[in-house]
Amino acid sequence: MLLDCSPPSAYVARSECSSRVAAGRDLCSDDIRRRRMWANIRRKIELMRQLADDWDGADAVAPTPSVIDYAIKWTYAFENAASGSPYHAMALPDGRISMVWESPRKILEVEGEGRLSATLITFQPGGTVAEAVREPMESI
Repeated sequence: MLLDCSPPSAYVARSECSSRVAAGRDLCSDDIRRRRMWANIRRKIELMRQLADDWDGADAVAPTPSVIDYAIKWTYAFENAASGSPYHAMALPDGRISMVWESPRKILEVEGEGRLSATLITFQPGGTVAEAVREPMESI
């Protein structure tokens, strides 16, 4: 029938989908898949709280709790905007967090240099930068 979803948010999606099925609507498995992907990205970002400075053995700086919180806040903003979901989230050696989308290809980097901000880079086919937008925290 429907996917067996382990995250609590996916159970909500499953019951929403079940009511849609009962009403004769679509199964919305894409919605479940998208929510699960976002939940996985948030889990990866949450795990970054365990990183300490020099986490890579080459003097990397651990993301601060405020950068982690801000990155998670951005995941909800993007999920609600139905902008697809990133396939990867990673801590960068300078303390930023990066999330990467495949299609359309874009990268969101969250940082906390004095003020929290995020830079969204969107690429054209072929890899050239189409747009780079830097947003302060107040924008979400």
